[in-house]
Amino acid sequence: ITVIFSEVVNVTGTPQITLETGGTDAVVAYSSGTGSNTLTFTYSVQAGHTTTDLDYETSNSLALNSGTIKDAVSNDATLTLANPGTANSLGANKALLIDAVAPRFTGITIESDSIQIAVTFNEAVYSTNAGIGALEASDFTLSISGGTAKVNATPSSIYASDNVYTLGITLSGAPDGGETLMVVPSGATAIFDATANAASILQNNNTVSLVDTTPPTIAITSTTNGVTDGSTTNAADIALTFTTSEFTSNFAVGDITVSNGTLGALNAVSGTVYTALFTPIGVGVCTIDVAVNTFTDAASNNNIAAAQFNLTYDSVAPTVTNVTSTTTDGTYKQGEVIPITVTFSEVVNVTGTPQITLETGGTDAVVNYSTGTGTNTLTFNYTVGADHT
Repeated sequence: ITVIFSEVVNVTGTPQITLETGGTDAVVAYSSGTGSNTLTFTYSVQAGHTTTDLDYETSNSLALNSGTIKDAVSNDATLTLANPGTANSLGANKALLIDAVAPRFTGITIESDSIQIAVTFNEAVYSTNAGIGALEASDFTLSISGGTAKVNATPSSIYASDNVYTLGITLSGAPDGGETLMVVPSGATAIFDATANAASILQNNNTVSLVDTTPPTIAITSTTNGVTDGSTTNAADIALTFTTSEFTSNFAVGDITVSNGTLGALNAVSGTVYTALFTPIGVGVCTIDVAVNTFTDAASNNNIAAAQFNLTYDSVAPTVTNVTSTTTDGTYKQGEVIPITVTFSEVVNVTGTPQITLETGGTDAVVNYSTGTGTNTLTFNYTVGADHT
């Protein structure tokens, strides 16, 4: 960490700089630089240190620690630093990410009737140092205890999304509801995060019951630009996404009801994500619903009804219904201001600077928009010019 002064300084003792490194700040000792204008403080990253942009703690983080920093004629150096994150600070000059926190195995959940389970870490992990190798199913050991049936579990596949690893498993035998599945990484020290911190395992979070009694849920969203629940749009076709909380094989287009529109074919992106195209029929409110008990998860649990997705379809362009002025009828001279109001058939929003051209004799007046966005009345302030008539 280099601290640059306005002139050459001389150092005695061991000044320090305190860095913001998460739960435990790093107090870094002066290393070299006396007799120059740049002092170096060498920071060694310690276990548990973390920050998304390394910086010192405050503007007062540079301390003498019973030492001295003086110029050639023994003037004491001013130690105040730029505020963290501002110009000339460490955080503003450099983008240094510190990650010395080990990934933790935080739990597993059933994704699909004991056929898929989600193995969760607090960050992305890999099979080898420095994030080189992706995890494989063989990186995990499965064991089952409890129950009366003889059931074995073998990992068969895996795919990752951020720090959640969905592990496919093969069961031999049928569970009777009393079994508990345990997941353990095969040799915890073989799993690392992107900066080579070895994973630690929370043993109380790596078991799950094989009984699935949780009803699936479904969420309705849109990927069409500007379309969200409750929004207004003039889009002729609206792309909808239906996302279930767990795997289902019997969700169909007939499970969806719509008003003031038609729904196209349902496309299965995966066992939990489906898409369809909604086309409004007429101007007004449109609704999309998935009722309760229309589909099931792999354990035959019926779904919970989706929250209704609403939008308003508006394809009618606003029109001008009136042009007038709030100024009293009469004669006005150069320099006086006359507001011109343009009223529309509905509320309008304005960007930029629209203009209205007035007939004012030999030279027409081109008047800029002034106010009114978000209402149905826009105002253009006309200032009477020389020779206008």
